[in-house]
Amino acid sequence: MFKEQKGAVTIIIALVVLSAILLIAMAISKLVFSSSEIEKMSYSSYKSFYSSESGVEFYLYYLIRRSGTYTPVVGDEFNFDLANGSSYKIEVVQTSPSVIFKSIGTYEGTKRAIEINY
Repeated sequence: MFKEQKGAVTIIIALVVLSAILLIAMAISKLVFSSSEIEKMSYSSYKSFYSSESGVEFYLYYLIRRSGTYTPVVGDEFNFDLANGSSYKIEVVQTSPSVIFKSIGTYEGTKRAIEINY
């Protein structure tokens, strides 16, 4: 009878150890999954910011190139899709005493904006 109890204790200890190992493995997999999600969001954020920056460069070039023939008006909008799947939208916010415009970059639902006073 004593040997039977010894076997039962061994099985219980084995179950406790295996449960602890399983919990640790699940925690590690959750951490790995969370970090990959954060990395994906970070990548989308960078893409959105750089597309917004492209919008700024475009509109500054547009203002300089067309000075004298184009007068910005509050509410003017320019929308462009880029080859990498991102896009940007330029919005003129103010025209006097200086031109203020906002460039909003979008990539996979993530938006980043830059506002420029020119």
